[in-house]
Amino acid sequence: MSKFIAYLALSTHAALSADRIAQDCRVVCGSAPADIAVAAASLPKTGKGCILIVNGVEVLVMEMSEPLPADAYMGAARNSLVWKEAESAFEGNKAHAVVATLQAASSHAEALAGAFAVTVVAAAVSQLVDTVGIVFMPAETAFPPRDLQQMAVNLAQKREIPEMLWCSLAFVPGETMANGNPKVGAVATGLFPFIGRDLEFTPMPWPPGEVARRVLGLAQYLILNGPVIKDGDSVGNAPDEKLVARLSERGRWLSYPVLAVSEGQGS
Repeated sequence: MSKFIAYLALSTHAALSADRIAQDCRVVCGSAPADIAVAAASLPKTGKGCILIVNGVEVLVMEMSEPLPADAYMGAARNSLVWKEAESAFEGNKAHAVVATLQAASSHAEALAGAFAVTVVAAAVSQLVDTVGIVFMPAETAFPPRDLQQMAVNLAQKREIPEMLWCSLAFVPGETMANGNPKVGAVATGLFPFIGRDLEFTPMPWPPGEVARRVLGLAQYLILNGPVIKDGDSVGNAPDEKLVARLSERGRWLSYPVLAVSEGQGS
């Protein structure tokens, strides 16, 4: 399964102190229990950085004096549904930092722990150096630092998980209905580390906002609970909804395993 990585585009290069990052991680977590320490371990030869341990997860923080390459942020910035200024915010960045788990998650529990650790550490780093934007992988989402910091606090305080940071949403059009409007579907990517597949939602006769609410709600459920939905399970929100989930090795829009939700009779 995937590693979790955050790219932080910076307006200036600045040296990062491991102890200070750990201290700010504790500030982000507040009164919530969290075990945060600086690891005494060897680092890669390129760049400067440190390794932190957050609730048992080793997280590498690397600082780079070069700008964040465009191919690391352009897709996320252009496809962001909530941050319209993303592309211009990233342009002209002068340096960058990388925050990443050292080990790939091999279970749902490890995926949750890894996503938590990278989110909290990235939020702490963004408070220490002037950050213009963050890209979270593998979801390939882009957010301004203020949003990342609030998401990390809410996550650490167990108020809510940042499903819009950990998975990306893209709409797909369907057939035109009698009223002249197209049906709307969606794909949610970034779920692979949590459930071993991503999510496809077949076009439905609902407005885009309702489709987004349904897809993100299901994504949040899967992130929290793992691959608990089985082939043929019903996933509708109401008794009269006939939405069925199918496990497919190849999706309609994604060329790898997906959980595909469509209208039909489930179990």
